[in-house]
Amino acid sequence: MYNFRNQYILTTESDVISPLEGFKSNDIGNYVSYTSPVLPVSVAENTRMIGIIGDIFDPDSPSDSNKQIAYQLSRIEDFEDLLTELQRYTGRYVVISLTPSRTVVIPDACCMRRVLYTDDCTTFTSSPKLFLEGFGLEPSISDQVREFVSVEEFDAARNKFIGTQTIDSRLTQLLPNYYLNISEQSAIRRPLSLPNVTRGDVPEMILESLRGSFQAISNRYDLSIPLTAGWDSRLLLAASLNLTDEPLYYTFIRDYSLTHCDFDVPLQFSRMFDLNYQIVRPCELTDEFKSEMEQSYLRPRFRPQTRNIQNHYYSSVQEGVDITGNVGEILRGYYALPSERTTPPSMAGLLSLQDQPLAIDALTEWLGDANGYAQEYGIPLLDLLYWEIKMGSWGARSSYEKDISIEEISPFNNINLLLFGLSTAREEREPPDYQLCQDIVGLVDDRLLSEPINPPNSTVERLEQIGENLSRKFETVYKLKQIYRNYN
Repeated sequence: MYNFRNQYILTTESDVISPLEGFKSNDIGNYVSYTSPVLPVSVAENTRMIGIIGDIFDPDSPSDSNKQIAYQLSRIEDFEDLLTELQRYTGRYVVISLTPSRTVVIPDACCMRRVLYTDDCTTFTSSPKLFLEGFGLEPSISDQVREFVSVEEFDAARNKFIGTQTIDSRLTQLLPNYYLNISEQSAIRRPLSLPNVTRGDVPEMILESLRGSFQAISNRYDLSIPLTAGWDSRLLLAASLNLTDEPLYYTFIRDYSLTHCDFDVPLQFSRMFDLNYQIVRPCELTDEFKSEMEQSYLRPRFRPQTRNIQNHYYSSVQEGVDITGNVGEILRGYYALPSERTTPPSMAGLLSLQDQPLAIDALTEWLGDANGYAQEYGIPLLDLLYWEIKMGSWGARSSYEKDISIEEISPFNNINLLLFGLSTAREEREPPDYQLCQDIVGLVDDRLLSEPINPPNSTVERLEQIGENLSRKFETVYKLKQIYRNYN
């Protein structure tokens, strides 16, 4: 196995970078991309030059290849038309657009293919460790960041940075809903083209987008789809039942009982719909896999879930695509606070980084233009927080960590799909009913609603669910929940 699977460097410093064993190189304007052997790169030139690193899928035309999509994008003259066109694509990709007057870098909907860039925009990468190895550098970690990554809250928050911060001071992270203007060496918020849909149209529009994305991904790769008792899993199951090529559905079983809902509910559906279904119990981490992680990542995480990544590493489906339900949380109003508490400290609490100055400073900076952006496009601020901060950091890192084993793609990672959902009143997307999710799944088969969503496995879990729902609306309950979390 080679290091830095699925990673890339895009740079104008091709005369400086060290040879990267097994990597491919492609010219994209005055940049050279160095990519791992399994990472697709497509280049087309017409009205503009377009380079695409990674996979991009058209839900409306599932048979289109990366190359065909790159060619179609290269024919678009107006830059804002290009941004509007990109809203309808799903995938995990970075688009580079070059014209005589402007060079820009545009990420996918949630930056699931990470874009970390140097201040002078001469180099972009998905991996800090690859950046260091490629240029023969040692890590440059500020004292503030070094202190931040050492605190207990950083591990509790799943090692996520907030906003544009990265582990290395020479790299800045691009966030969702931004693009990079190379000539100005700055990240700029992208304008959004809001869909003209009614509430009655939304469930079908989301379902058709998910189905089209599933079919497009399935046309290129063998699919594996994890099943749990949650809403994202239920939506993915509903949208994938009509696939031409049957995917592999599976559930990872770790330390809980076989009566746990995340085991029992998928098992019921596997029988109900005669799915190609497996139950997998991952093994303890091997020294070999730990060594591979340490060679490929800067400060790799070794958590119980890392055993799942190891399972894919040793699996025969490594060259396929593993589907994730990440991003779907944006449709469900995942974050909530009593309205008077939408401040940087309270938002840091939602991210499990309460009382951390680096996180609070980053959120203060983010709010500087996020408030206006949310108002302009009618996006609830806390949904934008999840989209840009949570997904742009934790979600992107989750896929990045899995890269060592398999490509991970979310069919929800599509701007138009997210805007369809966010056009619906928040109360119709929130617990306890999640009416929008029910409406989507109900379009496919009523039996998909016959099993409960995340039923509590104990009295404690039931009380926690009730408390969580009440804390979304009531200040006193919110404060009690924070005390309970801190105590535990």
